[in-house]
Amino acid sequence: WPHPLVDRLSKIGSDAEDVAKQLFNIDDKDIREIQDEAFHRRSLSVFDLERMEVEAEMAGNPAPFDLGPEPAGFQDGIRQL
Repeated sequence: WPHPLVDRLSKIGSDAEDVAKQLFNIDDKDIREIQDEAFHRRSLSVFDLERMEVEAEMAGNPAPFDLGPEPAGFQDGIRQL
C-alpha cells in the first residue's frame, strides 16, 4: 500500500541518482557498480578537492566540480536543490 511520504522519498532518490549519473557521465552503470567504484576507487578527501580547485584556478580554469550556477539535470524545472 503506497504511502505519500515513501513515494516522495523514492522520487527524490531516483532524481538524485539520475543527476549523479549525468554529472559523472556514468549512465551505463547500475547503482551497485557506482557505489562499489566510488568506495574502492573514487574516494577523495577535502584536501584533494582543494588541491584540484587551486590547480584549476592557477591554470585559469574553473574547478572540475564547478558546474556553474545550475547543475546538469536541473534545467527541466522539475528538480530543485
